Amino acid sequence: MPVKKGAAPKHVTKEILKKEINRLDVKIDDVTNRLDAKIDDVTNRLDAKIEAVEKRLDAKIDGVEKRLDAKIDGVEKRLDAKIDGVEKRLDAKIEWKIDAAVQSMKDYTDSRYKQLDGKMDKLEQKMDTMQENIFKKLDSSVRGIMDIVKRFGSNQIKLEEQVENHERRIIKLEERDAL
Repeated sequence: MPVKKGAAPKHVTKEILKKEINRLDVKIDDVTNRLDAKIDDVTNRLDAKIEAVEKRLDAKIDGVEKRLDAKIDGVEKRLDAKIDGVEKRLDAKIEWKIDAAVQSMKDYTDSRYKQLDGKMDKLEQKMDTMQENIFKKLDSSVRGIMDIVKRFGSNQIKLEEQVENHERRIIKLEERDAL
C-alpha cells in the first residue's frame, strides 16, 4: 500500500518495502525514460539548431569569402597598376640616366678626340717644318755636293789638260832628244 503523505505507517514490513521499492523503481524508470526522451528531444533540437547555425555561418562565411576575394582582386589590380606605374617611372629614370651617361661619355670622347686632333695638327705642323728644314738642308747639301762635283769635274778637266800638256811636252822632249 502506498504511504500517504503526511501519514506515518503503523508498521513497515518487508513486503511493503519491496512494493515501495518496486514502485519507486518504476517511477525512477518512468522519470529516467521521460528524462531520456526530453534529453533526446533537446539533443535533437540542439542538433537541428546547431546544423541551422552551421548552415547560416557557412553561408555568412561564403559571403565574407566572396566579398574578401572581390576586395583582394580589387587591391591586387590597384597594386598591379601602381607597380606598373613605378616600373614605368623607374624605366624612364634608368633610360634618362643611361642617356645622360652615354652623352657624357660621348662628350668626353669628343673632347679627347679634339685634343688628339689638336696635338696631331701641331705634330703635323712640326713634321712639315722639320721636312722643310730637311729639304732645305738637303738642297744645300746637294748644291754643295754639286759644287764639289763641278769643281772636281773642272779640276779633272784641268788635270786632264795638264796631263795632256805634259804628255805633249814629254813627246816633244823625246822627239828632241831623239833627234
